[in-house]
Amino acid sequence: MAPIPDHILIKLNEADEIPRKVLDLCCKQLVEPNKKTLTEISVRIGTIANILRSTLNNMMWDFSKQYIAGNIPDAEFEKLRWSHDYPIEETEEKFLNSRIRALRHIEDNYPQIFNFVESTQPYYDFYAIMWTIKLLSNDTTHSIPIQIQQPNISSIATEFGNPQIFGDKVLLPRADNPPLILQTPCFIEPLDMFVSKEGKWILYMIGIDQNPKQSVTSFIGRAHPVIKGIINNFYNLLDAL
Repeated sequence: MAPIPDHILIKLNEADEIPRKVLDLCCKQLVEPNKKTLTEISVRIGTIANILRSTLNNMMWDFSKQYIAGNIPDAEFEKLRWSHDYPIEETEEKFLNSRIRALRHIEDNYPQIFNFVESTQPYYDFYAIMWTIKLLSNDTTHSIPIQIQQPNISSIATEFGNPQIFGDKVLLPRADNPPLILQTPCFIEPLDMFVSKEGKWILYMIGIDQNPKQSVTSFIGRAHPVIKGIINNFYNLLDAL
């Protein structure tokens, strides 16, 4: 694999440190509900999105300097400085009509890179979180922090049975095993849900204009691995150029 530049690795590491803090804040909100805590969750979610999107943009700029600069006129390369973002488009049509200058040159001269970038777009299910990253990055850059919703859920069912709340305990059914007993408040990872100290099911949702919406915990668990995978695979491709 071609070496990943240090500045990209540093940003990836920084983004990887935030999810634990977000999860701690979600748990804190269960014990001591506070609007300021929700705001901090919002801000940190936005920070993750901004950092991860920045790593992709940095990657495209590094590629442009190394592989495109010497093949185009200086005047065109100067324009490229303002149009080298990693494209994140909602539909294939929008991707193919992207105005990002770097992408045009990649399509003409490096079809394998172009095909890879296209294969990582959010209109493919595995990369749907890329659209969440883009929306979050845009929203938290230009507006107030997003709001986290906390819908109460009266009951929930799993393939192994219905989880039950008894006082300060949660009984979680498991296949061919005794129920898992958890102390409230707690986060139940298989369900991607929390239980408050009052015994209420809590689901933290990211309040952006997206359907279906992402939960906070789903986002922090998936965003970094997906972006890291894209970057690793991108630099693997460079070995073949």
